[in-house]
Amino acid sequence: MKSSNIKGYRKAELTYYVIANVLVMIFIKLYEYKKIAFLKDFNLWENIDKICYASLISFVVYIFIYVLDSAIPSQLKWKICFPFKTKKPSAIIFSRLKEKDDDDRFKYSDVEEICGDILKKLNECPTEEERNRISRIEWFRIFSLYDCETKILISKKDYVISRDLLITTWFLLLGTIIFNATSIYRNWWTCVYVLFELVVLYFAVWAKGMRLCKNVIAFHITKEINKKNGLL
Repeated sequence: MKSSNIKGYRKAELTYYVIANVLVMIFIKLYEYKKIAFLKDFNLWENIDKICYASLISFVVYIFIYVLDSAIPSQLKWKICFPFKTKKPSAIIFSRLKEKDDDDRFKYSDVEEICGDILKKLNECPTEEERNRISRIEWFRIFSLYDCETKILISKKDYVISRDLLITTWFLLLGTIIFNATSIYRNWWTCVYVLFELVVLYFAVWAKGMRLCKNVIAFHITKEINKKNGLL
């Protein structure tokens, strides 16, 4: 997958995600008022105004989401994904590898051998904040060496899409709250549904971010060791 394709792939997935959520919300609203076709008392003509109203407002929310998404800079999106003092995976990747030496692709001793200079810099940092900053910088330098590799691109795509889905879900939640607060057809279960998605996506962003960080380190270590062994 080329880097230029990530944006198009992201747009398609976000579109499907928002449309799916809109349809689920419409279903929840119609189900509460017994407007599903297979129910006995369903009368389309008597309730067509409510169906159209719910559908119209839901798609207004859809447009609202895309307008907001395009207006928010990438840096702010990352701050939303890692609020307060939550650290990005790249800020703790080297310490995490030391704590959990459980990757099947390399050992921590390989990290010490290949990334010894980086580990030395991290150990010399006077504060945790500075150590996290240096970790992010050094990891990004390694990442920039392999950012066009297919495996790394796939991991990056998953990470960025998880981030964008999380931001989109925040907008969905905001739109759903506004809709329920102003609509005569309220159903707060839609907010509960979106909140559940939000919690799941926070875990997903962290997991995808850590996966990308580990994949970059694994790729770097494997390539450097192969060079030393004359395999490249």
